[in-house]
Amino acid sequence: MSPDPELVEAIAARVVELSREAPTLMTVDEVAAMLQVRPEWVYEHADELGAYRLGSGTKGRLRFDRHRVLGRLEAPTVKRERRPRKQRPGASRPVELLPIGRKR
Repeated sequence: MSPDPELVEAIAARVVELSREAPTLMTVDEVAAMLQVRPEWVYEHADELGAYRLGSGTKGRLRFDRHRVLGRLEAPTVKRERRPRKQRPGASRPVELLPIGRKR
């Protein structure tokens, strides 16, 4: 007795549907490669990208759901206050110049 082709097709369709619903977790390096950015950028924007933290504490590994990341990138962003960037060692800092030769 061979299986009912309609039942086989229904099962196959349901398997595909379930596989699309299951999260596809990616590492920081995989997300960086997908978005063509540096891994540091992914760490800086982890919350915005919907990161999952594995383990407790601030050192837990980050994982990302591919569909969630892409959805967050397509969604309009909420304007938020920017954090000041860290000054790189050796980077030039603005210098206030003296007002030489200026008439009063």
